Amino acid sequence: MNQYKRQNIEFLKRRVEELKKKLLEFVQLWYYYQNDVYQEIMFKYDSIFGELEDEIDSKIQTSRELEKKVEFLRMKLSRGGSMEENSMKFIDVLVDRQVRRSASRPTVQNGKVAQPQSKEKVAESVRKLKCEVNDNYEIPVLYRNLVKKLHPDVSGESDDFHQFWNNVQDAYRSRDIDSLRVLNLTLCYDIENEEKENKNLETKLKTLLLELEQNIRRHEAKLNNLRFQEPFNFKDKLDNKMWVASRKNQLQNRIVQIDRKIKHHNYLLTALSDSLTERDRKRQSSAMTA
Repeated sequence: MNQYKRQNIEFLKRRVEELKKKLLEFVQLWYYYQNDVYQEIMFKYDSIFGELEDEIDSKIQTSRELEKKVEFLRMKLSRGGSMEENSMKFIDVLVDRQVRRSASRPTVQNGKVAQPQSKEKVAESVRKLKCEVNDNYEIPVLYRNLVKKLHPDVSGESDDFHQFWNNVQDAYRSRDIDSLRVLNLTLCYDIENEEKENKNLETKLKTLLLELEQNIRRHEAKLNNLRFQEPFNFKDKLDNKMWVASRKNQLQNRIVQIDRKIKHHNYLLTALSDSLTERDRKRQSSAMTA
């Protein structure tokens, strides 16, 4: 190997180590936001707005249940059904089942089952399924590589173990294949082994540099986007009394809107029940007259 090529390889190796270190900093920062910062923000947010948020969730659930009951009574009325003594109890049971059940069945709009997916949507579903199958294979492979690299039984309690072991476990549990790939790229790529083989080392290092640069740009953008998402965008606002007062006002207005919906659903329930009862009364009267 000539002097120029050797110097270039040394430069590339140093550059690879610099970018690996920078990428790992982004990975650590991502996990710091996802765990420490998230918990800190949510603890503070819940202490201020928790009761209002819980009230909203509870009332949304009530509103949805009432809406379902209205749908059942409307259907009963349109199909000429009657208001038996146990009708509302039966409807309560049906609504409870629907609320628990995931919405996996075809949606119904205007009495018609939703149309089949377009070719584009079907193709996208197939693509996602293929990705999921590939992920099911790749995730255990990536995880095993990292365990072999980091586990104390293999390498002792190294700095990498203390810094990244929990991140690896979190990524594996949450099936975060992106993080597992990045951790493999930065922690498991063995330059010394590549150098021993001495096969196209310069080309391999250049390819690795490009991959590292792409990942750094992507993770930097990912982290910047995270900072603008809830609840991370609340971080600097929770100490602002004006913002807290404004947020409370928004949540209270939301409760007022849901209460109006609940009131409307209750009105419809009463009206529909009365209509069914009145129709039953007329039927009984006609039957007795006949």
